[in-house]
Amino acid sequence: ITTNNTVLNTTATSLNQLQTLTKQQFSQTNEKLNKTQDDVLTLQADANELATQTIPQIQEDITNLQSSLSILTNIDTRVLVLNVDRIIFASEDGTLQQSVAQRDDKGNILKDEDGNVIEDINDVATLTLNGLLNTKKIVTEELETNTLTINDDITVEDDNGDSVNASSVGSSIIIAGEATAIIKTTAINVNSKIFTTVRDENAIDTTLTITEVGDGYCVVSVPTILANDLTFDWFIIN
Repeated sequence: ITTNNTVLNTTATSLNQLQTLTKQQFSQTNEKLNKTQDDVLTLQADANELATQTIPQIQEDITNLQSSLSILTNIDTRVLVLNVDRIIFASEDGTLQQSVAQRDDKGNILKDEDGNVIEDINDVATLTLNGLLNTKKIVTEELETNTLTINDDITVEDDNGDSVNASSVGSSIIIAGEATAIIKTTAINVNSKIFTTVRDENAIDTTLTITEVGDGYCVVSVPTILANDLTFDWFIIN
């Protein structure tokens, strides 16, 4: 009986120890599971927060861009720089200006009661462009450049749809047996300044004269009929 009691007591102690160990392991596992669940919930909350911040921000940027573009509807402009809250443009009077959206101390774009972006319009002192600027006309008081390249192969369509020369520089020939050559280009008008240069080392003393000018053409003449072809360059300034 004593031996049996001892065995029973030992078994009971072992069972208690096993139960305690199992509870500890279960508690640790449950703690890890709860932490994992918390991490998942945190990650989900972060994702939801990111989504709620990003989508409205994109929508706001689009609205701001539309509002910024609305200022151009009544202005004859060529847009040079454009982003969500800043536009640089050439106004109708030729002034280079910029439109900048006003922001509060937190960086939020300010709008009026109708939802329009509140802007400041200021003159811009300088504009720097890296790359190619294509424009039809430039009006300036002073032009500084390292290299001036003028295209000598420009054509346009006339009223009949035919291609005609529109170059302001080029070369022509007074052929042998003639004393004149006609330069035809839409760059010439009755007020054009036309410069010519002989390109023949054997005709150093030959004088070229503009003897007739009209819209779209001019006549270049030499004093006497030529024995040989004479090549010359021409340059037109309006």
